[in-house]
Amino acid sequence: MPLALGWLLDVPKTVDEPGLLVIITHIVSNQRGVGEKLGRALAQPTAKTLAEIGEVDLPPSEAEEALIAAAIPEATKRAYWSDFRIFVAWCTANQRVAFPASAATVRAFLAERATKPWPKGRGKAKTFAPDKPGTVERKLSAICTVHASASKPIPRDKKTERLIAGYRVTARGSTGKKAAPMLVSVLRLGFGALGDETPLSIRDRAAVLLGWFIAGRRTEVTQRDMSHVEIVDSAVFITITYSKTDVTGREPVRLAIDAAPASPLCPVTALKRWLLVRGSAPGPLFVRITRGGRLTTKRLGAGHLSTLVKRVAAAAGEDPRRFSAHSLRAGFATQAALDGFPEWEIRERTRHRSAQVLAGYIRPAMDSKRGASKRLLDEDGT
Repeated sequence: MPLALGWLLDVPKTVDEPGLLVIITHIVSNQRGVGEKLGRALAQPTAKTLAEIGEVDLPPSEAEEALIAAAIPEATKRAYWSDFRIFVAWCTANQRVAFPASAATVRAFLAERATKPWPKGRGKAKTFAPDKPGTVERKLSAICTVHASASKPIPRDKKTERLIAGYRVTARGSTGKKAAPMLVSVLRLGFGALGDETPLSIRDRAAVLLGWFIAGRRTEVTQRDMSHVEIVDSAVFITITYSKTDVTGREPVRLAIDAAPASPLCPVTALKRWLLVRGSAPGPLFVRITRGGRLTTKRLGAGHLSTLVKRVAAAAGEDPRRFSAHSLRAGFATQAALDGFPEWEIRERTRHRSAQVLAGYIRPAMDSKRGASKRLLDEDGT
């Protein structure tokens, strides 16, 4: 993602430039091109610069930048970068100081995000709506993280907490939009209509089925390398080194997928077919393919997995807008619950730490299956 700093440096009255450069170094130091630009900007700090940034008296070393950046998941970096950029733009338009910001400024920003319509999506899917409570909280976290990284006072006080709590109360009537679970019936119909004769379709089938059978988050699929895949007889073992809940990689997970040769949805068969096309060279498991059908060495993007899922859903006659990459994870949990798998076994695969979160997938499926009201009335004889 291109990260241009010009829009920040052109706002002298709203941003403490030297301090902001240090912060952005912490958050996006490993993004392409940014580290070099910031390094040049901070290579020879003047006495005035050192006085302005206070305790952050020296630019961070490359090693320090790398270690700090590695602790923040890539998706979080992108979200924080976007959120803080929006905050700075708002401060510029409203003649407020973005950094270091006051709690009052942050509250005013969050209140507008919660009450005024803002653009969502792109192209034909673009809509306008206030930010949801979770999005407002994420923007607050981004602003606080930027300030904490520079040892500046965090612009969050009790009034800010009450504002967030109040917004959650007022938003109770609205239901959050969740991706529809992709059940086996949708997979069967979708892939049956799409076929798998080209390298592109073979890759897409393997990526979607792998994501479904490991109940994976999108990055857990697209960030797999060849070194994470092991084929033993009729089974495939996938190693997940890092995840949303284990960003440090302290507890790598090795997931087993058994073959079902008689099924057109066999994930092992799909993966083996893709590996015959891809080859055994080290690197990303799923790579991009040009329009001419040529395989590249570039990794398939996480966002592209959602496109694949939508394509399968559309081929199955479903509304693709209801589906995303998360539909794979939700689909596995929901299908497993419908098929009678115990909760502990589903959690073992999805790796949910919270039973309450998993219940959000299972309960709707089980309520639909059980028909509790009808059974109670039938047993009562009425």
